Amino acid sequence: MIRDFRNRLNTVRRFGNLTVTDLAQWFGVDRTSLHQWEKGVPPAFHREQMLEDRLNKLESLFKDGSLPIPLEIPRKDHHQFIVDLKNHAYAPVAKQNLTSKRGKAVVGH
Repeated sequence: MIRDFRNRLNTVRRFGNLTVTDLAQWFGVDRTSLHQWEKGVPPAFHREQMLEDRLNKLESLFKDGSLPIPLEIPRKDHHQFIVDLKNHAYAPVAKQNLTSKRGKAVVGH
């Protein structure tokens, strides 16, 4: 499970323009945990299904065009982008436009 999880995680990170901090925020874990997963250390057994579900959701956001994070979004604004993306990803509503602090549409454009 960990090899597949690690490969998928790295793929989404690379092609989604996501940092370790962005992914830690998405998964609700600290950065150290993310670094451990990237090295092949498996996540805690009791969290595997939740992490798998969140990775599936992240991949679906990539497939529907909500990711990658646009290059014009500065790193300092990634936090708000991830918060908005996470809130909208788990809302029972169709994809909506998300905006950066500067008011530019960044998702669903």
